[in-house]
This record gives sequence, C-alpha cells and structure tokens, in this order.
Amino acid sequence: MDSESRHPGSVRRQGRRPGFAEERCRLQCRISNVLQMFSSRVAMEIWRTSMAYVIDTDLAASAAGKGADMVGFAQSGGGASHRTTADKLRETVSILDFGGVGDGVTDNTAALMAALLTNKPVFFPGTENGVPYLVSGNFDFAAIKAATGKEIPVVALHGEGAARSVVKFTGSGTFLKGGTTVSNAGYPGMGYPQVLSLDGLGLVGAGVKGASIAVTYGQFTTQAGNGYAGCDSTQTAIEWEFEPMSSVRNCMIECFGTGIRTHQGYAYTISECHIRFNMIGLDLRAATTTGNVVGNMIERNGIGIGIWTASLLSIRANAIQGNYAGADVVSYNWSTQVKFDSNYFEATENCFVQNGDSAGEYISNNFVFVDNKGLSVNIVDCADRFYFIRNRLGSFSVGDTYVSHIVVEDNTENEANGLVSFTDFQGSGASALLNRSAPLLHRQPYTASPSIGHGLSDSFNVIIPGAARGDRIEVTHTGLKPGWEAAGNCIGPDTVRVDLRNFTGASDGGFSGTLTVLVFRT
Repeated sequence: MDSESRHPGSVRRQGRRPGFAEERCRLQCRISNVLQMFSSRVAMEIWRTSMAYVIDTDLAASAAGKGADMVGFAQSGGGASHRTTADKLRETVSILDFGGVGDGVTDNTAALMAALLTNKPVFFPGTENGVPYLVSGNFDFAAIKAATGKEIPVVALHGEGAARSVVKFTGSGTFLKGGTTVSNAGYPGMGYPQVLSLDGLGLVGAGVKGASIAVTYGQFTTQAGNGYAGCDSTQTAIEWEFEPMSSVRNCMIECFGTGIRTHQGYAYTISECHIRFNMIGLDLRAATTTGNVVGNMIERNGIGIGIWTASLLSIRANAIQGNYAGADVVSYNWSTQVKFDSNYFEATENCFVQNGDSAGEYISNNFVFVDNKGLSVNIVDCADRFYFIRNRLGSFSVGDTYVSHIVVEDNTENEANGLVSFTDFQGSGASALLNRSAPLLHRQPYTASPSIGHGLSDSFNVIIPGAARGDRIEVTHTGLKPGWEAAGNCIGPDTVRVDLRNFTGASDGGFSGTLTVLVFRT
C-alpha cells in the first residue's frame, strides 16, 4: 500500500525535507511512497531502504521509461548532445535482441525477420568455434514488402569474422533476394532501390563439400562426382540487383549451388571474400555492369566465375584456382569490356573458357587480360577483340568459329619464371592470332602509278588488323627505283597509309613488285 495514503505528512505531500540537511531528497517525483521523515536514526534508515528498492527494480526493468531510458549518455568532446543510453544502444540491432541463438540447433528465421524490420544494421555476434546460426526461411524482399508494406532500403548484415559469425541456410531456393527491381510475377510493383552490405560473415549452404553435380552454364557443363571441388546443393546464397555502394566484404560463402548471382545492378564491390565449394561461385549476368571483384580467394568450385551478358567488369588481384569440377572462369554470351588484371591462376586446364552461342548471335568482345599469372586459355568460339598482354601462360587454344581479332603480346611461359616467350599457340584459329610480340606483317603485289612528278607520292591505304596510332611502320617495295622512297604511317585503327615518293628530279613511275609493310608496336 502506498505510504502516502497512510501518512499525510509524507515528503511529496508536504514538501518537507528529511531531518538531516545533508540528506535532502532530490528525486521527489520518483519516490512518492517514502515515509514521513524526522530527525531520527530510524527515519533515515527507512528512507535509504525505500530508495534502494526503487532504483534497483526500475533500472532492471525493460519497460518504457525504465532501464536504459533512465541513464543519460553524452559523447566526449564539445557540442555533444545529451541522450539516453537506450537511444544510443538502439543505433544497431543484434539478432540476439529478438531471440536469436547461434547454437547450431535453433531456427533463427523469425529473429532475423524481426531484426531486419527495424531497418537497422543487424549484428551476428561470434560464437565459440563458429557454431552457426541456422536459418531456414527465404528473405525475398519483394515478398516481405508485399506482406508487411515495409521497405528496407539498406540490408546490412555484419559479424565478427567469417569463421566466428556463421549463418547456415538450411532451406531451399534463395537465402537473400533483393535489389532495385526485386518485383516479379508473384509480387508486382514491389521493387525499390535497395543496397546490400555484408561484412564479416560466413554464409554456408546445405551442400556436401567435394560432391559436385553437373551444372550447365551456357554451352559449358561441369563435371559430376568431382571429390575435390563443388558440392551437391542447388541453393543460392544471394541473388541481387546491386544498387550503387552495395558490397560484400570479408565474407565466406560455401556449399551453395550458386554463391552470388547478379540480376542487373551496377557500381558494386565483392572483395576480400573466400568463395569455395559452390557449384558456381560468382554468376555475373543479366546486364550487370561496373562491378568490381577484388582481392578474393575463389577456389574449389565447379565454376569460379561465370560471365553472361555483363559489361564493364574489373576482376583484379584475386586468387582463382582449383575449380576442378569445371573451370576457373567461363564466359558465355554478349559480354563486353571485361578486364582481368593481376590475378593468380594455377595454369591448369580451363582457367578461362570462352564458349558462346553456337549460332554466333551474341559474340563477346573487348576482353583484356593483363599481368595474370598461370593463365590457361581456351577460346572455343564467339570472341572478338580479346587482348592477352604480359601474362604468364600455361596453355593457349583458340578456335576459328566466330573468332576474330585475338591479340597476343609479350606473354611468357608460366613455368620458366616469366623469362621465356610463350609461342605454343594451339587450335584451328592459332594462325590468325595477331601476335604483336613480333611485328605485324602485310605483303601484297603492287604496281606504282606510271607518272608521278618530282616531289610527289603514290599514296594509298592498306588494312592491317591490330595496327594502332603511334606504331612504327617500315615499308619496302621490291621494284623501287633509285631516287624513290617508301614510307608509312598508321592513321587509325587497323589502317596504314603508304607513300611511295619520287625524288628523282623528273616524272617517273610504272614500276611493279611486292609491297611489304611491317608494323612495330611502340
């Protein structure tokens, strides 16, 4: 019973102070039940006991206005505003806040959904020995918007390291699906701009390591039953249309059918990740553009990286190796402006495979490979303007079906410490390679004009694939007469202007012979 009703002379009712001046009650609004106090030892003991009870119980409570709401917080430094500790703590959300448990047993689907709906970054605390947080549900953000009416513009999940904060997806289909146009036939009009930010997490599928299944990517099929790479899962960890500033960093992704599949999207980064034991590690497709794949270990998958209708990709400083169930990199159709720079391969078969549509309708073009180590190349078909420069090559095979303008320059043998030029080009298209390590050669019969005046030239253009502005040109002609000069200049891509100049002092011409043009790269 409130002492105020029993003791009309209480502190709050009468506004009196306790009997001892130095023990004044500063929290009158919080202790309305303190008994009337007099200048006596007994009265002071009653006051102290009542205060301790009120403070202990209120601070331990989690109801509104209690607990951390009662404790102030101010950041160090001038100009800091005063807030409650509760407000400060709610800046981030832990999956533990909603009953999540990383014990390898509990299904955390409901906890993760509740955490995401706060629209705050969600933290997965590390567990001892990386015991996983199990999740069986599919997080399709179009479906989530349809069901809740809520948009989550930034999906941010982070942990304490890929080996300690592990999320194991035990369901079927796709774990995380979202991005700018996540709407589909089942959820029309549900798309909205959506950034993905993952950092310091391990994402693990239900697949068995080293139990590869056959997966077809365009015209290329992986090997079933490989005991060293891939898995037997058909799950997808992430399918996303990346909004600018999206990133997947410092994550492990393993034992899925597909690790990350793009659905359009641009200006994203996948970096410092360990991607292994998936059937396809990264599937970069569906008009994705301006993506950066940097500093990752991509190993022991069926296909390390698949490229299909993609453009303006920068794939650099990765270790892409041991994807024994298929290939390190497979390119299918209609991709352009893709650069592989300073990556490590193991010079095994099928480090890079270009295998396009057999009808040649969607040829890939303008791929650049520069300064890669251990690269083996297999261009089956459908390739135009592929450039291989300063790589250490294990092998190189090229076909001739819808293949043109394949340039090789200053490549060396991988097993000779990069000191011996690579010359072992194989396949039906090898003779058509534009080997710019040696000068480009053009030779044809030519008859000069019969009347070229003194100081004038017989000038014409010849087409030499691979010639570029700035290249040094040498021109000779077997029938050139004394007093004549032969010169050349590259005036545009693949085009050399030849000048046969008359300095004899009189009109002259009419000679015939063989014209030879050499193009030296500068």
